[in-house]
Amino acid sequence: MTILSPYDGAGVAGSPAEGKRVAQRDGGTSTRHSQIWDHGVPRPRIQQWILEHMSFSSNGWVAGSSGAGSGVTALGDATHPGYLVYTTGTATTGRFARTWGASTSPLKLDSASGVTIYETKFRIPTLSDVTDTFSVRAGFLDLLTGAPVDGVYFELESNADAQLQCVTANNSTRTTTDSGLTISAATWYRARIEITDNTSAAFFCAAEGSPLGAALVTTATNLPANTRTYYAAANVLKSAGTNARTLEVAYQLFGSDRYA
Repeated sequence: MTILSPYDGAGVAGSPAEGKRVAQRDGGTSTRHSQIWDHGVPRPRIQQWILEHMSFSSNGWVAGSSGAGSGVTALGDATHPGYLVYTTGTATTGRFARTWGASTSPLKLDSASGVTIYETKFRIPTLSDVTDTFSVRAGFLDLLTGAPVDGVYFELESNADAQLQCVTANNSTRTTTDSGLTISAATWYRARIEITDNTSAAFFCAAEGSPLGAALVTTATNLPANTRTYYAAANVLKSAGTNARTLEVAYQLFGSDRYA
């Protein structure tokens, strides 16, 4: 089944139509060299995308879980015909993640990496609270059971303020920056990270249907050194409570122009 890279919007006059981007296939990758337009704003060209969308084990994406009842199911609705529901289960420290590269193809950044991009669309039905406390992380990271040692990722920490954080980590030295965006329960968000070599990272996030616009955060601090490895992932991790909590993921994708 052919899938177009999943973006929002209706296009801008004079630019390629929104949604007309790099063609994808379930369980495969695309090598079609295509300019990406986002609400009329050109994004970097990417030679190869690796996409996760309604596929439990193909294309290198694998599950990681712990705790009674943790796992993944597939759902859909009129506007999102297919998405995955990650659940922590009922264990106090239950977790679930979908990762690419965790065991077989760890990723690295260096001065020749070019542009590396991670993107996801997610929804959190019920936010973390003092009774059932959990964190959500998405992007490039190297640990699913706690704060990553190395990575470039979004984080919604296990607190009640629902402020989306943008994090870079290099050998456990972290820079955490508040994005200024408050996440609302039961709302779809599109989140994107654009990394240039291993020198700078830009974080974008907006509610579904809105343009990403300018980066919420841009940083050149504590990006992983060229000897550090990590993988692409979305992860939900509990730290308190016995009610199952969920993270809904419409897709994850990442790509790099390193091999263009």
